[in-house]
Amino acid sequence: MALINCPECGKQVSDKAASCPNCGNPIAKPIEMPSNNSDEIEEYICCPVCCSKDLHSQQKGFSGGKALVGAVLTGGIGLLAGTIGSKKIRMTCLKCGARFKAEDALHINKRL
Repeated sequence: MALINCPECGKQVSDKAASCPNCGNPIAKPIEMPSNNSDEIEEYICCPVCCSKDLHSQQKGFSGGKALVGAVLTGGIGLLAGTIGSKKIRMTCLKCGARFKAEDALHINKRL
């Protein structure tokens, strides 16, 4: 552990501190860039149509149409049909507008 001077107030601060205990100024941490021969892997998902990483996800939720059909066919217990598939995640690409299931997204593993 080394002591450095705070750039704001000039007091000595540990180089491991996130901020200066005297004035609260954040202590800048050096950014570590991965080397070219690194074994680090970047993982992300993207649109299966245009390969964009700009995605929006949302849960489907309750379906009134399924509940109505279920109620007509089987009575009151059929209202539970509206919850079928309500936990599924739908993705929308913000670039091309494609809609797809979360499991249909492309999984990319890229070495840094």
